[in-house]
This record gives sequence, C-alpha cells and structure tokens, in this order.
Amino acid sequence: MSRELELKFAVDDLEPVRSKLIGLGAVLAWKGEEENWFFDTSDRRLKASGRTLRLKRQGSSGNRLTVKAKPSEDARYKLRDEYETAVDDIPTVTAILENLGFGESFRYVKNREHWELDGMAIEMDTLNGMAFVEIEGDEPKIDELAGILGLDFGRSTVKSYPQILEEGV
Repeated sequence: MSRELELKFAVDDLEPVRSKLIGLGAVLAWKGEEENWFFDTSDRRLKASGRTLRLKRQGSSGNRLTVKAKPSEDARYKLRDEYETAVDDIPTVTAILENLGFGESFRYVKNREHWELDGMAIEMDTLNGMAFVEIEGDEPKIDELAGILGLDFGRSTVKSYPQILEEGV
C-alpha cells in the first residue's frame, strides 16, 4: 500500500513545462499511450463509496491493477491510499473481475509522459484535446515545483480523469 498526494493542473501547452523539467534535470522515465479500464458493480457501489478499481496498460512499461481508497476531504490536494500490483494478462484479470461481479464502468486512453525529479512524479497527460500536468509528492514540494513550472493554481483540480471526462470539464 502506498499513500498518494497529488494535484492536477490544466495547461494549454505542455512544451514549456517539458522544457523546464529538462532544465531542472528531471528524468523522463516512460512515454507512451496508456489505456485505463475502470470496474464497478452493477449498482456502482465503488463509485458511491469514493473508491476505484482500475486496470491499466502502459505500453511496454507493463500492466497494473489498482484499488484506490476514498480521497481525503482536503479540497486542495487529492490524498488517498492506493493498492497496486503488476499483472501480466489483461484479458484473464478482466475475466476474474467479471467473475467476481465487477463490470467495466468506464474506459479512456491518454498519452502520458512520466517524469521523475527529487522523489516526485510528474505526469504530463493529453486526452480528448485537453492537457494536464499532475504532480505527486508532498505538499511543500508540489507547491514549489508548480511555481517553478509556472502552473496556475486557479486551474488546478483534484478530480480524476473519469470525472473530468464525464463532466466535460
């Protein structure tokens, strides 16, 4: 189990952020297409409780099964426990989940660049014509790096991508 603290920022252009990350010595650890499938019960019990069950494929970087607990009530950052493990066979894992009563409830594909800097993860994502920078770390580091990268806190969100896509934000 890990605890993640993160904040997303909507941006108009990823290039200035990318250039600043390179200048800071950040390392591009992975880049490519990421497919995400969310599963829930027919009565949407997980969604109602604020939890998520996700299966994702990250190109050649591998596949992951993740359960995310309900986020904390702090509206400035998203803080929650995350349980994640590598999986080899997405069709078999999907069949297992379906056999346990879970069905696919949402799916999306995004392009992601995963950067690492000073113990933080920085994700640069594009999906459905939108671009986001997500920083995961501790509060002071998130605030400091967001400032250095020129990110606008007025355009920050703790919403998940399914929420953003469902709401058309």
